Amino acid sequence: MTDYARRVFNQHVQGPNFMTPHALRYGLVGKHYVYELSTGDDFCGLKMFGVSVIDRRTGYVNHELSQLHRSRTEAEAWIEGLEIGLGVADANERS
Repeated sequence: MTDYARRVFNQHVQGPNFMTPHALRYGLVGKHYVYELSTGDDFCGLKMFGVSVIDRRTGYVNHELSQLHRSRTEAEAWIEGLEIGLGVADANERS
């Protein structure tokens, strides 16, 4: 699944993120979204972690679901929250 998510993400996003250029992993969230977890250093040299979320239907970054975090733990928690929230939305969409 990770390789599939990476390919889908890279079909819509050309090149690395300016602030977090080092991709750590890719994944699927809900039925319609692909994310990239990436890392980089801010202008003071401090680590930051970005979660960029793409809507597979449109190919656009969803800025409301994408976030920047100061730790990988925070970024992973954000992804987990997306998985829960969007999973519930998908279930409601089916009913």
